[in-house]
This record gives sequence, C-alpha cells and structure tokens, in this order.
Amino acid sequence: MDTIPLADLVDLLDGLLQLGAAALSLAAAVVVARAGRRSGRQRDD
Repeated sequence: MDTIPLADLVDLLDGLLQLGAAALSLAAAVVVARAGRRSGRQRDD
C-alpha cells in the first residue's frame, strides 16, 4: 500500500478548507440577498 506524502495531504486538506470557505461565503451572500429582498418588499407594502 502506497503512503501519501504529508505535503500532498496538507495540500489536499487546504484545498478542501478553501472550498468549504467559498461555499460558506456563497451561502451567506444568498441569505443576505434574500433578507434584503424580504425587507424591501415589506417596506413597499
């Protein structure tokens, strides 16, 4: 069984963390946009 070099493992984990952070940022942006739209609709009524 081949062993994975530690540097490759660290690079993989770093990439996964960056992907997770990007997903969280996108989700937060969507939530803020939806909240902004809702508050805008309430003001119009």
